Amino acid sequence: MKINTVARRDREDNGSFGIPANVIDTITRVFPIFVGLTVLLAGYLIYGLLTGQLATASHSTHAERLHALTVVQQFSSYLNISMIVTLIMTVILFLDQEAVAWLLLTVAALLAFGLNIGLDYVTANAKQLTSGVVADATMHELQNVAIMIAVAGGIILLRNLWARVMEARQGVDLTAIKLGNDVKKENTPRALIGATAKCWQLPYCREQLRPNCPIYLGRTKCWKEGVGCMCEEQIMLVAMTGNSDQGKPTLGGQPSGFIPISDLAIEQNIKDKAKIATRPGPRGSRIPIGKPLTKKQKVQRCHNCIIFNDHQLQKYNLFSPLVTISIPLFFVLNFSTAQGWLTSFLHGIDSFVAHIQFTGGSVGTSMITTDITGSILIEGILIFCMMLITLSFALRALEYVFLTLKL
Repeated sequence: MKINTVARRDREDNGSFGIPANVIDTITRVFPIFVGLTVLLAGYLIYGLLTGQLATASHSTHAERLHALTVVQQFSSYLNISMIVTLIMTVILFLDQEAVAWLLLTVAALLAFGLNIGLDYVTANAKQLTSGVVADATMHELQNVAIMIAVAGGIILLRNLWARVMEARQGVDLTAIKLGNDVKKENTPRALIGATAKCWQLPYCREQLRPNCPIYLGRTKCWKEGVGCMCEEQIMLVAMTGNSDQGKPTLGGQPSGFIPISDLAIEQNIKDKAKIATRPGPRGSRIPIGKPLTKKQKVQRCHNCIIFNDHQLQKYNLFSPLVTISIPLFFVLNFSTAQGWLTSFLHGIDSFVAHIQFTGGSVGTSMITTDITGSILIEGILIFCMMLITLSFALRALEYVFLTLKL
């Protein structure tokens, strides 16, 4: 497992959770030791379970059963301590890596349910291997370990979901913008809801162009008209020259034989403006026709414009908090429905495995399904994981729709 060196370098300056950089380095060095110790402790308990030694000890003499139970309890205590320390270090070192979160959740699921499924379906002696007080104690410990791993994975996943929302709200990658990437934000009149804003209500609209901009005068949107101040020179020319009935160039208010170069430029711009082909726009405005481009080319041009991308960001900022709140709220208010989905999913697995296993072909309820549906705690953890997965895919869908497809 490789630590993200870029993220680690950033944390060396600020520290993760405010932890000094030298402490982070120490944790990085001892982390593999604790991982190895944890794997050995858990592996030894699983080895005793799979080989049937724990089940045999459960049905042996009282002294042997007591000795085996003592060993399991001791190893369980060591495993709990080692696992807690390992998971804390994992969260500190890999807090910014979503892949680690999914890996932890997968390991938790395999440990909690994969072992039971393997015993239940692969061997005909599953009940014998897990029978007895010693084997029960071991299975209970492995389930506790799975819960701890799932909690750590959930923490990292939630942090990355939150980071994705906040990073998207801060802005798009301006290095990928071709039109207007050097324009600074300005104090423009903003719309009440940013997602419904027009181009001249966004911070990259330039104030010196707005009063005479045909898009502003028509109270329309540049992406709707297919032309704008970032992509079309004709819009710039019209917005810069303003009304064509400007007075003749003067110096100090009186006619003069000297005409400043700036006034000559204005006169030339007015002449050029008169040659611009326009079409009727909203509110009596005249919208320049612009370059002869296809609709697809104009859409692509919008996708490279900083104003349009900022508008897409406003859409994402509107919907992402709604999704982040509504999905967990839905699972809380419809917990019983989610329980039904989980039960149906588990029974579907039972049905699938029953049809592919070599011993028997009857469709029934497996031991693991019975254990899960009989424990509100395990059901709650699985439903929480379902909620995280749903929320993650929903936010990714929002990013794809608004920031990639730019619909």
